[in-house]
Amino acid sequence: MRIVPNKPGWIVYRFEDFVENVHEQAMPTKEDSKKYIGLKHLDSGSLHVRRWGTEIQLKGTKFRMKKGDLLFARRNAYLRRVAIAPHDGLFSAHGMIFHSKNDVISPDFLPFFLSSDVFMDRAIKISVGSLSPTINWGTLRHEEFSLPPLNEQKRLANLLWSVDETIEDYIDLVNKINTIYLLQLKEIRGHKKCRKRIGDIANLNYGEGLKKNNRCNGAYPVIGSSGIVGKHSKFLVEGPGIIIGRKGSAGEIIWIKNNFWPIDTTFWVELKNNTVMLEYLFYALKSINLSSLKINTAIPGINRNDVLSKKIYIPEYSIQLKIVKKFEEVWTTLASLNAQIAFTRNIQKQIINQIFGGQS
Repeated sequence: MRIVPNKPGWIVYRFEDFVENVHEQAMPTKEDSKKYIGLKHLDSGSLHVRRWGTEIQLKGTKFRMKKGDLLFARRNAYLRRVAIAPHDGLFSAHGMIFHSKNDVISPDFLPFFLSSDVFMDRAIKISVGSLSPTINWGTLRHEEFSLPPLNEQKRLANLLWSVDETIEDYIDLVNKINTIYLLQLKEIRGHKKCRKRIGDIANLNYGEGLKKNNRCNGAYPVIGSSGIVGKHSKFLVEGPGIIIGRKGSAGEIIWIKNNFWPIDTTFWVELKNNTVMLEYLFYALKSINLSSLKINTAIPGINRNDVLSKKIYIPEYSIQLKIVKKFEEVWTTLASLNAQIAFTRNIQKQIINQIFGGQS
């Protein structure tokens, strides 16, 4: 695709003129599994890899990566995944590893160029295949893009990295708050006294099937074992409520504030009396890891009687109130931080697209 510079002083380059495609192949060993990075480890919209490794034995050749390399998911490019390698190791053969050609593009600027809509939209456009659209280097290398001078790249990179640092600070705070949340759950789980069977305080009712073609789009969420799966014009249960995944994402525990329709892959919780707060029961259930009760069949599931026989800590109502208040404070803080992350990411995206705007 022929383009012209979209801003004064900018120069048009072919992609291969400023990016090197590094494809050093390696056969994985058992040790490589610990630090292996697959496409599933890359998060859309983030340049940072926060998890890695696999318990499955790696098969087939992979790409050898070095810390600081740019990892690009060439398969399913519409997910817009590019990140910086956090360590040496192996990367998926369904990705590409990029190095900047520093006489044309700053290594600090390239990650943001690869994150831009200008690049990602072009990558999606040249993808081939219908099931898992994939980008070929032979096509990508010839694509043309307009870049600013190096000194301008460095100035813009400083700005964008400062925004990225702010986002990372917020994420660090979220992780710390999540640690507090997990400690609170552990505290509930650790109590040895005042324990009661779930079946003594609540019923687990089966959800009711509601196929997609029978749903009338409305105000009420339809809840499956992994969360909201649609909307309907009618509800089955008055909210707030607790839903437990019965099949599929078995053992998942979901809180719904408003009226809802739980489908037949779920249980919904009905209290037997008013000695237990529904909100407290939600956290008590979260503390005991019901997913450990899964029966591994073709579609994993949990048995209702197995759940009802589990014991949980049920203190006096006044203590339940205090515990719920602590959890609510944590969730209020998390909601505020996540809103700040979303807002700051949106600003970063707007800056990136404003920089590269005007290229088709």
